[in-house]
Amino acid sequence: MSSQKLTAIVFGAGARTGRGIADGLLAAGYNVTAVSRSITESEDLAKGALNIKADLSDLASIKGVFEKTKKLLGTPNIVIHNAWASVTPKADDWFSQDLTEMQKAYNTNSLSVLVAAQEAVAGFETLPASAPQLFIYVGNMQNVSAFPSPGFVALGMGKSATSYLIWAASQNFESKGYKFYFVDERTPDGGAVYGDIDAKAHTELFLSLAKGDNTVPWHATFVKGKGYVKFPNSIV
Repeated sequence: MSSQKLTAIVFGAGARTGRGIADGLLAAGYNVTAVSRSITESEDLAKGALNIKADLSDLASIKGVFEKTKKLLGTPNIVIHNAWASVTPKADDWFSQDLTEMQKAYNTNSLSVLVAAQEAVAGFETLPASAPQLFIYVGNMQNVSAFPSPGFVALGMGKSATSYLIWAASQNFESKGYKFYFVDERTPDGGAVYGDIDAKAHTELFLSLAKGDNTVPWHATFVKGKGYVKFPNSIV
């Protein structure tokens, strides 16, 4: 591994989990760009991070994040996508979602991942082979299990589509050493983790992957305190 200080971008760093991940990477010695739609660049979102305000439903904003990161911190070795968006339907009507809002959510949940992956790979191609090159999408089990609520339609559609993208990319770029992961925290019995998502456990997994842990597949289901655990509905 290169002795050069590594650089990470964390999209969706304004939320509790995203901010915790950014803080954890900073503590591990990384240069970090923290991206959120709800901050100003002068705010101390993550102490020591390069804070960039961007709304990922605006796909054009993503290229600027990479350009600024490369200019001020260096080419990112690790790109973490933790941003998400949902759409609230009318009452309990499954198909009452506003289509304009659905398009924005799809941009955030899926198309922004594609654009960020394009930018990440362009940067990976300029990095030495000894440096880690990882693209990590923070998902949940909606790519393998339907949550029976109309409020999850936009999010579930996005997570499922992005799961396919990460799966395909993990195979396509395997020969180049570029790693793609759909990270999915689970309870010990394999259930979904909701409000108690653990940023520290995520960061520990990410750092292990960056150090070259090749035992974890692209569908990285894991349990706090245990690390990667394969469950019956894991896509591997």
